[in-house]
Amino acid sequence: MLLRQLCTGTAMAAVLVVGFAPVSAIAQAAPSEWEQPEVVAVNREPMKATFFNYESRDLAVAGDMSASRYYQSLDGTWDFRFSKGVEARPKDLPTADTSGWDKIQVPGMIQAQGGGKFGLPEFYNIKYPFPMNEPYIPHDLIEVGLYKRSFDVSADWSGRDVFLHIGAAGAAYYIWVNGEKVGYSEDSKLPSEFNVTKFLKPGTNSIAIEVYRYADGSYLEDQDFWRLSGIERSVYLYAEPKARLRDYTVTAGLDKTYTDGTFALEAEFAGQAAKGEVTATLYDGDTAVLTTKSAIKGGKAATLKGTIKNVRTWSAETPNLYRLVIEYKDAKGKLISATSRKIGFRTVEIRNGEVQVNGKRIMIKGVNRHEHDPETYRVISEASMRKDIELMKSANVNALRTSHYPNDPRLYDLTDEYGLYIMDEANIE
Repeated sequence: MLLRQLCTGTAMAAVLVVGFAPVSAIAQAAPSEWEQPEVVAVNREPMKATFFNYESRDLAVAGDMSASRYYQSLDGTWDFRFSKGVEARPKDLPTADTSGWDKIQVPGMIQAQGGGKFGLPEFYNIKYPFPMNEPYIPHDLIEVGLYKRSFDVSADWSGRDVFLHIGAAGAAYYIWVNGEKVGYSEDSKLPSEFNVTKFLKPGTNSIAIEVYRYADGSYLEDQDFWRLSGIERSVYLYAEPKARLRDYTVTAGLDKTYTDGTFALEAEFAGQAAKGEVTATLYDGDTAVLTTKSAIKGGKAATLKGTIKNVRTWSAETPNLYRLVIEYKDAKGKLISATSRKIGFRTVEIRNGEVQVNGKRIMIKGVNRHEHDPETYRVISEASMRKDIELMKSANVNALRTSHYPNDPRLYDLTDEYGLYIMDEANIE
């Protein structure tokens, strides 16, 4: 196992995000993106924190994306066609007539639907489900799922940039909108986002996704679990202002006496040059305990800092959380967007060979957890997550290892809420 991991890591060391090559180059090139370890995405947006920009402060605090007029879910029933191998798949997916196709639910695993018609789940522990020949996999073993559906775009979205969010799918997939190729992505446990503004048209639009069961990245995604493919987390569209908060990083620690909370926010903007200021407000319940502001520098970034005296610290025993509200306003003071999340203040250190949280030694009593449901496999509801966490807490478990990949973002919010330390893992084994 170790030797295989080292060899695979070497093969995948160089990672590039590239654009699609011209037609003439594609005709000469071999192999496809899903057989090139140096290619993990095409036209994919840079990775960022999980958050949503709302049009009002109240919506941001409520935290329900579906309430925003700039959000549109693509979850639900899609037209679907299953192919047992790469060469057997229809080559006309972007323009195909789907009147005779099957139906499938998104999110949902392909092999968990169709009563065996779409292949079967397979469990592998210490070996690959295909013969080793990195980075290649026999094409007849790579099942392909073809998804297609239509959607309408709201008139409210005119003048804004529209992005497609795919919460997790794989092992690899291509995307088309209105028959035009948008992009490609790998990594079945991380979200991908694509700017689809230029591909949209007024009225009814179509989207098609071609999902491959295995790809070169499958040599890394060799966890000991049930092997399935499909779109396992939510798919949606969202519309952003031309100058938008693209990403942010929060640091919430303690001073040297473990008494006061130290807060820092790094905000990054994208699109047109952003003008105006960013305000960060922290609430303890309904009481604002810190407000800090900063002008946006160079149209691209802002840094905010502050201190909360006698902060209520976060730990597995005392999971105290503060509500953070981030507001972006233009030069005239008009709100452009707002977002919100809960954060906890804590400091983790290793001292004298001990792991300490907030200056106190802790005993880690942890468990491994796979994202697995007995019926839906990798599609996990929030109710299921809560049930798992409540069972852990009732057994005095205080730590969770996301064996062996990034989990659904909702899980991290819940572990903050209930009080669990997280050992977060990359999608590599």
